[in-house]
Amino acid sequence: MAELNESERKICAENPIRCLAALAVAKVATDQSTSAFPSQSYDGTQRDAARHCMWQSLLSADHGSAYAKRWGDAHEENPAPPASHEMDFHNNAVARVWGAQIARNKLVAHCTTSARAAAFKDYSDKQRLVYIVK
Repeated sequence: MAELNESERKICAENPIRCLAALAVAKVATDQSTSAFPSQSYDGTQRDAARHCMWQSLLSADHGSAYAKRWGDAHEENPAPPASHEMDFHNNAVARVWGAQIARNKLVAHCTTSARAAAFKDYSDKQRLVYIVK
């Protein structure tokens, strides 16, 4: 809980049991994306794109896209470059659609494959970010 921002803590306070389920999904996404891309850091990489995809698609499959969006939007209330937020919002939105369309047991593999095939977008500050293709 200490790692959550104020908006995320508010979501947890509304329904602690549902919050624990959402945090469990986040852990799965972190573990699976780390396993798939062990040599990459988080910020703007395929690993980051896969983590967001897994987290948002699984959360959507389990609790609906509106709840997943609340978490995704709350999570982005952190100090990060605007381009990084843009990438995360994009990847989250794509993943929420997949959470409603693809069987839950196939989402992790789908997100991993999609992150490997993702498009890269270069920014003027020499930052290269990964966008999952719809």
